[in-house]
Amino acid sequence: MRIITRITATVAALLTAGALTALAEESVGTQVKEAAKETGEAIKDTAKTVGKKTKAAAKAVGRTAKDTAKTIGKETKEAAETFAEAPRKAWRETKAYASEDRPTYRRGAGQRLSDLKSEIAELKSRRSEAADP
Repeated sequence: MRIITRITATVAALLTAGALTALAEESVGTQVKEAAKETGEAIKDTAKTVGKKTKAAAKAVGRTAKDTAKTIGKETKEAAETFAEAPRKAWRETKAYASEDRPTYRRGAGQRLSDLKSEIAELKSRRSEAADP
């Protein structure tokens, strides 16, 4: 009976050791699985953050480019208007209204009359300002 008890105790000890080993292996596998899951989530969160920051940077670059394009467009338009005005001003200052060419004469005379009209309006406004104390 002692032998049976010893054999039973030895078998029980071996079964317990085997069960504990299997349980330990299972818990290690579970731990590895959990660690992999946490690592995957961390990578996913990092990827989201990088994506958001990249998107924000792209928007900022887009806004800057848009503002720069608007500024360049406005300044180009102003430069073109200034450039176009210089020949007109030079032509107005000439005596084109005294030309022998009929279309040139008409344009020059019309321009001269327009200039005189604005001068008269300016003189009238100055006179009314001087009259009002």
